[in-house]
Amino acid sequence: MSMYSTLYPKAEKIFSYLPSGSRALVLEYVNHLIHRQLSPGTIKGRIYNLDHFFQHLAEERREELCQLCKQDVRSFAEALSARKLSASGVNGHLKALRSFFAYLVDEEYRVKNPVLRRYYVAEERRLPRPMSEADVGVFVAHLQAPRDRAAFLLMLH
Repeated sequence: MSMYSTLYPKAEKIFSYLPSGSRALVLEYVNHLIHRQLSPGTIKGRIYNLDHFFQHLAEERREELCQLCKQDVRSFAEALSARKLSASGVNGHLKALRSFFAYLVDEEYRVKNPVLRRYYVAEERRLPRPMSEADVGVFVAHLQAPRDRAAFLLMLH
């Protein structure tokens, strides 16, 4: 039994609270992800992110996909930020939603994708980290040509 065979039944169980029309579209999307052979971890993450979104909508009593609008996505992003979720966490949720709605647009279930780029949170840019001494030693040991070794050591220092 493959890892994929358990994903669809889990998704059916997770999204059982959705109205039948919305549930059918979400499960069709999950099936699409499985057929694209995305990693099981990616599919589980997308299911998790969609579930968070629909749970948020259930609190606001908006569950039908056809009723969703940009403001629903924006309020979800704001709620995630209010929960002190990291910028990459908020953006991960939004990327999963954007992918889901892009699928619905491609399949002509929706006219527009309600996930706008401006809802993403700015992430701080990370500086490059230096190589460890051990990694530098291994790298230099694998350089065959003296010219390459000299150029690397010159740049390193």
